[in-house]
Amino acid sequence: MTLLGAVLLLFLMINKNLGQGIQDKNIHCDERSPITTMGEEDYEYDDAWNGKEIRTRQVIVIQGYYCKVRNYEIFSDRDYYVNQSDMVVNLEIEISILNGLPLKLFGYLTSLERFIVTNTTLQHVDQIEFRKLFLINFSDNHIISLDKNAFSECPKLIYVNLSYNNIAILSGPFFDSQQKIGTLDLSYNQITDITEETFNDFHLNFLSLSNNLLEEINLNRFSKLINLRTLDLSGNRLKVLETSGGNFIVDNLCLDFNELTSLNLAQSNIRVISSFSNKLQCVVIGINCRSIDFGINEITDLSLIDSVDTLNYVNLDFNKLGNNLQDICKCTNLVALFLVSNGIDNLGSCLSQMVFLDKLSLEGNNIYAINHDNFPTKNRITHLDLSFNRLETLDGYAMSIFSDLRSLCLAGNQIFDFYDNPKELMPQLERIGLSHNKFKCSKLYILLKKFKAQNLELYLDDSLPYNTTNIGGIQCFHSHEGELLKNIDSTDILCAIFDDEFKYLFEKLNKVENEVNKMSSLLKTVQEG
Repeated sequence: MTLLGAVLLLFLMINKNLGQGIQDKNIHCDERSPITTMGEEDYEYDDAWNGKEIRTRQVIVIQGYYCKVRNYEIFSDRDYYVNQSDMVVNLEIEISILNGLPLKLFGYLTSLERFIVTNTTLQHVDQIEFRKLFLINFSDNHIISLDKNAFSECPKLIYVNLSYNNIAILSGPFFDSQQKIGTLDLSYNQITDITEETFNDFHLNFLSLSNNLLEEINLNRFSKLINLRTLDLSGNRLKVLETSGGNFIVDNLCLDFNELTSLNLAQSNIRVISSFSNKLQCVVIGINCRSIDFGINEITDLSLIDSVDTLNYVNLDFNKLGNNLQDICKCTNLVALFLVSNGIDNLGSCLSQMVFLDKLSLEGNNIYAINHDNFPTKNRITHLDLSFNRLETLDGYAMSIFSDLRSLCLAGNQIFDFYDNPKELMPQLERIGLSHNKFKCSKLYILLKKFKAQNLELYLDDSLPYNTTNIGGIQCFHSHEGELLKNIDSTDILCAIFDDEFKYLFEKLNKVENEVNKMSSLLKTVQEG
């Protein structure tokens, strides 16, 4: 090989290695934009009268840059570099292949505040260190594991999102005890167990473990999180929930969509409890509770005794309480009470002390009568739903106590008579529902005409069967006596009953009459001609 050839070959090898080095080290931002704020600067102003003087003006100041990296193959052991790394405040990596975090790059990112890695192949999170970082979003990856104390060297961190990954076991701890994490989102992973060391004593406000694979858990695993406000355990497979070993305190506990059959929170202090759509049969709650949502369960036994003075919202829709309402009756500070489909047939005086009650739903029960002593004489109820019960009539004296009532739903009962002027009894009434009752068409016609004069809005049921006899969308029945009420034009009633069908037939008859008149005129003209 000649000397010239050897030099040329050496040059090509150096160039190839240099090019590979540049490719390895430089990461280019697919999207890059400045992050600015308004600031002030002094400048010299030459005034014709006063000479030169120093003034201040508003200017745009660049605080740093936003950088989005897309479709890269990144290796954890390579020495990467982003242009103006020390000015990158927000870094986002998406839709990329990562066999690990680019740790050598992090040393250059001295101003980083937000770090987002989504839709990548990342499987492991190493311990990272950023002195200014306050947000981490590593959602929608393939993360299986995290280093112990993975985030403990990020002193300003307040938000961590690890949702939609493949984390199965939380061994931890991941944070330093002095960190003030506001939110930790671990939802939509594969978590089956939480160790005692996972959540050490750090300042966490919101923790989501929803939609994982937890089957049993002791709430005292979270007892060291003394600043915890919300714990979300919904959408797991929980069959057992324990509180032994201490007094569990939190503002909000969410247990929706699990498989719990019993819930004993007697040793807890929880303001808001939601355990919607489980298989609960027996429930006990502790002190200071203000709101419970146990809709769609099978509850027959309910103990609220430690919170009867603090509860103001209760939802027990679709349970099996029957008339077993003793503890509910003691909750005299309730503002909203929902007891849909519980098999209740007699209210008794249960609600008679609830002077603050605003919304009450008793839909889908077996209540056959509403009496004056069922409610406080001076009550504040504005929304009352008694639909789909067994009511035939309503006592006027009983209804007159609802002086603040604005919405009344009575659909799906056996009612055949009602007040012509309900606003005389309930002066604030705005809306009323009467669908699927037993009104005669003649009676319903009178009611609707008077309701319209009183500006009462009607709840209408869209599921009315086709060709059903109705007035204004409310089903009605013909009089058995076959007679129409006096002083009412029979045509008005027929129009109201058959509505569009009658109008259509009437229009057809008019057209036929017009055609007959035309033919008669034509025949007369022919005869005269």
